[in-house]
Amino acid sequence: MSAAGDHELVFQAGQAPVRIPRDRMYSRNHCWIQEGPGGFRVGVTEFFLQSRREIYFLEWSVESPASVKPGEAVGRLEDAQGEFTLTSPAGGVILDLNTLLLDDPQPVESDCYGLGWLFHLETDARFLSPEEYLAFLQMNATR
Repeated sequence: MSAAGDHELVFQAGQAPVRIPRDRMYSRNHCWIQEGPGGFRVGVTEFFLQSRREIYFLEWSVESPASVKPGEAVGRLEDAQGEFTLTSPAGGVILDLNTLLLDDPQPVESDCYGLGWLFHLETDARFLSPEEYLAFLQMNATR
């Protein structure tokens, strides 16, 4: 639960530290959101992945472009422990999907803040700053 320098914050989640890069925003459903060309790039955080192991399957339940509501299912991941629904962090339009993950979803787990991005989203929603996301994790860890 400390700063790890200018580039990221760290939340100590059990035995494993969870990185929170400062160059993006976050949602309460444990997505990261990074503004760039083509809308906001969206992926899942290390905190989301903490209890997932050996992701071997990803399937999209939407086609781009697709209008989505906050929390709407957009796909699913399967790992050795079961199936997990991927939901949109906000309402808007999914502009494109990372279709490379259909053949090999491993980057979602191995490079969640890079090649493991999920989709581009056009939205005007407000997201959490890295500091607000860290506070959110800390608050929920004490519950």
